[in-house]
Amino acid sequence: MGPGPKTVSFLLSGLLILVPTLCSAADGVDGVTVVLATVYMGSTASGAYVKFSPAKSGFGGCTYSTGDLAWIDFTAPVTPNGRDVYATALAAYLAGHTIGIGVNGCSSGGYPLVTGINVYP
Repeated sequence: MGPGPKTVSFLLSGLLILVPTLCSAADGVDGVTVVLATVYMGSTASGAYVKFSPAKSGFGGCTYSTGDLAWIDFTAPVTPNGRDVYATALAAYLAGHTIGIGVNGCSSGGYPLVTGINVYP
């Protein structure tokens, strides 16, 4: 039997405490729920779109700022990497937790670029 939701939440909270710079962003939204996650791996883009609800008007200020969609870049040379950030969003989705998303800048495709995710109980 795997870890329960409280264990997952505790582990994810610990990860975010260890990496405080991950959570600083130019824009953000709190108390949203992940409603869709789409992963792309290819020659022009490798990452994931995370769609959340409710939308935030003007979120990210990018060309394609729909207010409810952000891009996690798997190729960015940062720690933790984009795959780890995506895993955090997916774990929150599976556990039914709300999240906060921080973004800074825009992806090459014109979407807000995720720099951090907070998971809330």
